[in-house]
Amino acid sequence: MITKNKSIWRKLFGLSNDKHIYTQHSEHDMGLIKVNDDVMKTIDHRLISQPHEDIINHWHEEVGELMQAINKYRRHKPDALENLREEIGDVLIMTLSLREIFGRDLVDEQIQDKTQEKIKKHGLK
Repeated sequence: MITKNKSIWRKLFGLSNDKHIYTQHSEHDMGLIKVNDDVMKTIDHRLISQPHEDIINHWHEEVGELMQAINKYRRHKPDALENLREEIGDVLIMTLSLREIFGRDLVDEQIQDKTQEKIKKHGLK
């Protein structure tokens, strides 16, 4: 699915061919991205050791930090790009944790449905 839809995602997000959407690190297919074993260990540990409400609150904090990083990047602050990448990673890890809490298959189904809606809306097929 990932390779097949790569050009579609580029079109949806206005990316040129020289930009990377994702990186494949291992066999863990998380829908649109691939993650390595260490990320999975982090997610598994978080799910076991923290109440779900704490994970949701932590995700909310990370999204706030990502919003700040985006604003700094837009204002061309020093080191903004590196900070932005870090915050994107934090949000993705927390989002993958939420995906596990609320049902991997159901979330993946929603991603597929939304992707198909975007494809139809923008006439990408």
